[in-house]
Amino acid sequence: IDANPDIKRNAAINPESGNQPLSSNLTDQLIQKANQKNLATHPTWLRLHYYEPDQKAKAPTSTKQRTYKSKIEKPDFFISEQGKTDPQAELEAFIKATVTQGIDGDDSVACRFPARTYWLKEQLGLEQVQPNCPDFDAWLKNLDPQKLSVVFAEEYPDRPVSAFGHTLMLIDSTASLADPKAIDKAHALNDTVAGNPDDSFIKYAINSAFGGYPNDITIEPYPQKLADYLQNDNRDVWTYGLNLTKAEVQQIMRHVYETKDLELPYYFTMDNCASEILRYIDVVRPNGNLLDEFTLAVVPSDVVRLLQKERLIDQQNYFPSDKTLAQAKLNNSQSTQLPSSSIDANNQLIPTQLTPVDNNPLDAHSLQRMKIGAGAQDD
Repeated sequence: IDANPDIKRNAAINPESGNQPLSSNLTDQLIQKANQKNLATHPTWLRLHYYEPDQKAKAPTSTKQRTYKSKIEKPDFFISEQGKTDPQAELEAFIKATVTQGIDGDDSVACRFPARTYWLKEQLGLEQVQPNCPDFDAWLKNLDPQKLSVVFAEEYPDRPVSAFGHTLMLIDSTASLADPKAIDKAHALNDTVAGNPDDSFIKYAINSAFGGYPNDITIEPYPQKLADYLQNDNRDVWTYGLNLTKAEVQQIMRHVYETKDLELPYYFTMDNCASEILRYIDVVRPNGNLLDEFTLAVVPSDVVRLLQKERLIDQQNYFPSDKTLAQAKLNNSQSTQLPSSSIDANNQLIPTQLTPVDNNPLDAHSLQRMKIGAGAQDD
């Protein structure tokens, strides 16, 4: 999108002085252009802030009159004091703060909220403006996100809160894509319930079902998480590569950065490990709404099937657990050449050539899958 020539000229950065605050006379021009494009009610702006239509408000006669309310309670997630319930006020406050503060420094609005900043730059024609954000830049460089995949760990009856399967995201780097066995160069993005392990099972289940615990978003080395499933829990694992562009992958990770510490209420049925994956995709695909496909419960296995239906899966891989490999050897004397594990002591994947029978969510009959999504703190 080409910006107004005056906006481009005023937004130019002086290479000798660094990224100084944008000229104050830009504020009105940028807000005017944002209003002309109705950015305050654009699906992306609404989703970046977790805005939802306010069900208690009077029915609107147009989109502009619709009232919204964000799910986020933390005041510092918004720039405007009215930001929780007013997307327009939040948009204007964000633009004004960026113009006033400039775009350098970890405490600047541009660096605290890189996904919002990037999207507004695209919409307002300011792509040439590059914020200098040491903390975020180091975080992103360490992950080097090039591709995202959904990881599905099968049902685990031995842990009641994990008895219905679990999904998380695999973040592949340039190195792990170049050598798929080198999973030590990849990371796992995990959204689970941060429950109190000292609570009784009944209390834990009730709090998890009704938002009594916050969610816990973590990013950790992928081999550690995969080994937990395959070796400690003896759960088979499937990975499904997502058919996303590199730009979409980068924008999802920007959004993860600005939302990873929110500690939102975790609900087993609707706000869980599986729903968060759909929400990430919806943020970068404003013309669709995957999350709206579920009304009663967001089930991990059903999410995988939905992604396949929407042609968002471009590859899949199967990793049998240690127990599955041991059982395969017992079942077939010709399988003695199978390794004892799908992952070795050096955190490298070992090809197994083992074909699963019925535990791929894409193939399994729906009656084989429990109709609820859950995750434990150590899931």
